[in-house]
Amino acid sequence: MLYALEANKPVTVQIFRREHKEDKWYIHLSTYIQAVPYVSSGKNGCLCIDLNAESIDVVYIKRDGNL
Repeated sequence: MLYALEANKPVTVQIFRREHKEDKWYIHLSTYIQAVPYVSSGKNGCLCIDLNAESIDVVYIKRDGNL
C-alpha cells in the first residue's frame, strides 16, 4: 500500500458485512504492485521439480545438462 500511495496509484476499497460469519465487517484493499524484474541464468544450473500423483521428485541439473 505504501508503494501505491507514494506512486499515486489507485487503491480500491471494499467494505462489506458477512451475515454467515457472525455479522462481522471486512475491509478489502487492492492496488497495483511494483514490477519485479525477472532474472534468470542457466550458468549455475537449475533445479527441476516433477509433481506426480504418488511422489514429488527434485533434481539439480548442472550447467552442462548433467544430473
